[in-house]
Amino acid sequence: VYARAARRLSEARRSGLYYAESWALAHYLSTRVTREQIAAFVGEVLAGRDVVKAFELLVGKPCLEVELELRKHLQGLKVP
Repeated sequence: VYARAARRLSEARRSGLYYAESWALAHYLSTRVTREQIAAFVGEVLAGRDVVKAFELLVGKPCLEVELELRKHLQGLKVP
């Protein structure tokens, strides 16, 4: 019973972390790309382009660099 409860709690934490990271990336992108660029990204993915390549085309840099910039971006945010 304890093991099942621990797994559920672990899943909930991972789910919450994924949710928070997703919103953080959305906020970061909202300050750097336009709606038109995002629409073009979605179009590229729907047309069959590799998602990572389409994302790197959208932001104009490798994913690793975006991850580092995202971390800096989040550290600079003011929390009320």
